[in-house]
Amino acid sequence: WWGNLVEQPGGRNRVGQFRGGRIAGGAGRCKHGGRAKFRSLPRMLCMAKPQFTSTVLVRPLPEQTDAARQLYGYVYTVTIRNTGDVPAQLIARHWRISDHRGGTQEVRGLGVVGHQPMLRPGEQFEYTSWAQIASPQGSMQGRFVGITEDAQWFESPVPEFALADTTALH
Repeated sequence: WWGNLVEQPGGRNRVGQFRGGRIAGGAGRCKHGGRAKFRSLPRMLCMAKPQFTSTVLVRPLPEQTDAARQLYGYVYTVTIRNTGDVPAQLIARHWRISDHRGGTQEVRGLGVVGHQPMLRPGEQFEYTSWAQIASPQGSMQGRFVGITEDAQWFESPVPEFALADTTALH
């Protein structure tokens, strides 16, 4: 017979595999191949580790820039890679866009540029969009919201990046 909890001396419990009351010891293997962080039954599924990691490239957008009206446009290209261990779908995004005058904009919405890509581990999706701010320099930061095939929601932060014409900074 299989059990899943062993009473330890002193009232502590130890989760592990045992047959007939004997602990077979060792951490179990996750179904997806990783090691469990806790002692588990070999048949037990480990929690999935969904994660998106993003890189961003920014360049000025002259056709959306009018310094006389204090409008500065920037195009950004985001590469989203599934660095987790399970397939996951990008569902939504949230951006906080700041200029150096203290102005902020928040952008929330489903998907990115009309897409909600499903990414297997190691796959990536790239998209290009743009933002307009009221100063020559600013920044963006945000997060992507995803969901795994077994309906586990998760968020992946996008660290702050500069909105600036790097050729004009020197």
